[in-house]
Formats: sequence, structure tokens, C-alpha cells
Amino acid sequence: MIHNHKLCCLFRRAALRVLVFTVITTIPLSAWTQSGTSTPSTQSGTSRELTLIHSTDGQFDSLLTQNYPGLLQTLADYPTVRPFLVLLSNETTHSAPAYSIEFNYQAAGAPQGPQFGAPLGQQMRRMFIQGESGTKVDSMAFGPGEVRLISPTFNVSPADYREADGRFSVALSQASRPPLPLSIPNMQVSAVVDCVVYQDGMYLGPDHSLLEKRYQAVSDALRDEGAAILKVANPTSESVLAQLTQDAAPVRQMPPITGGKVDPDKVYQQTYALQRANKARSFMGRLQGAGGLDFVLRQASIMANTPQVSLSPMSQ
Repeated sequence: MIHNHKLCCLFRRAALRVLVFTVITTIPLSAWTQSGTSTPSTQSGTSRELTLIHSTDGQFDSLLTQNYPGLLQTLADYPTVRPFLVLLSNETTHSAPAYSIEFNYQAAGAPQGPQFGAPLGQQMRRMFIQGESGTKVDSMAFGPGEVRLISPTFNVSPADYREADGRFSVALSQASRPPLPLSIPNMQVSAVVDCVVYQDGMYLGPDHSLLEKRYQAVSDALRDEGAAILKVANPTSESVLAQLTQDAAPVRQMPPITGGKVDPDKVYQQTYALQRANKARSFMGRLQGAGGLDFVLRQASIMANTPQVSLSPMSQ
């Protein structure tokens, strides 16, 4: 079972990451070019898409009840939160280790373009990258036939929901607080799939979130951190801890964006550094706890021997 403090930590971490990505990737509404509910693509005669089912869709409630039983009955804030919920369905034959959903919210008469410090006319993106956060939902790729319940502040699988033992409704109510602009009258909310990275390295979508760069950085960082641990000569708990302490050093944050532009290479560098530091801190905890040195060395070997990611765009 997931204890209350663990569940709350999961959602606090998710909300913090969304706030960071919102500042980094907010774009003018004029750049809102994608329409529809999926990102189809065809390569060698094979169509790929992840399908968004919006809360306005007639099948939304029945699918929500089927995959997240009891949620509608226990969530007092459901009518308020509902516009910000989507179900993502993988109806392809390919697993997706990374994807991003772009939420747009706009009130009638609100000014166009990014409104820093106010929620009007903005995009928020919910990004999933396998292995990034260490939570159960990202321990494996988003497989064929699976669904996810997603909002700008969380991403929950049916398995996560079941293990939460009914406490997810409490966390969801907490997630309905800012930054979601729930109190603004006539708020219009829409969502599209921004980018999908598939298990075979193909990716597609407009990728406003620079998911391709972020996924590459996370994959490279995990592999390189594993390799760094394995290079420790005659590894002991003390010598491996010294290496982890070095890798876990605080990471300098990216400077604020200027002119509405973000440098993709800087996004890669920042994501890479943060991921290596976070993984090192995680290993430091395991080194001194369950599993100890043997666990850390086994995981490092798995990470170091993971093939290097090679990504290629698919034609739209």
C-alpha cells in the first residue's frame, strides 16, 4: 500500500515539476497550432497515435469509472476538477517511454500570449519520462492498451490508483488548488498530445515541451551515472558514497527565458545534470538503507549497460 505521506510526496513533486516546466515552456497562443485529440503519423504503412479522451467526451465518465472505480463517488471536488482531466489511451502496438500533454486554458476576453504571474492565456505541459521521477507510474513505458488519468499537475495509472486505497481522491482535491485557475468564470480548457517518444526511438509531434531533448538527457544521465559508479576502483560503501556525493552536488538552475525562447541544448544540459544529481541522491539513500552496496552496484550495472538512446523524428 502507498502510505499517505508517500502519496502526498508524489503529488507535491509532480506539482513542483509542472510549475518549473510552465515557466520554461510557456508560449504565445499564436503558436497553438495542433488540433484534434491525437498525434497520428504513418511510417512504412504503420499508424501510431496516443488518443486523448476529454472530459466533454460522452465516454469519459464510463472509462473513468472502469479504470478508476469509485473516484466519481468519493471525489467531492470532481465537478470543479473535471475540465482539467483527460484520459490518455495507447491504442497502438508500441510502448511509449515518454510523452507530453499540452493544456491550454483561456477565459473569454483574456489577453493573448504568456501572462506571467496570471493563469490566463497560458499553456501548461504534463510530461512523462520513464525513470525520471522514480515513482511507480514511470517505472515502465506506457504500454499498448493502457490508459492514464492526467491533469496539468499529475499523471496516474490505474495501478497507482488501486494501491492508493481510496486516498487518491484526497490528493486529487489538493491538486485542484493553484496553479489551476479553477475560480475564473467562463474558463475554457483544451488539451492536445504535444509529443510522443516510442520504444524504438521514433518520436512525433510539434514537441513544444522539447520532450525529445529531455528524454535523451534522462536516458544519457542514468547510463552515465551507472558507468561512473562502476568505475570506482575496489568499491566499498565509503568509496561509492564519495562518488555519489560528488555527483549529487547542487545543480545551477537555468536562467529565466528571454524573448519567449528556450535553448534546446541548455534544456538538455540542465535536465541531464538534474537527473544525475537526483539519481545519485537516491542511491545515497539506498546505500545506507535497504539493499546497501550490493543493490547500488547491481542497479548501476543495469543502467550502465542500457543501450544508448538514438531518437529519430517521424513524418507528420
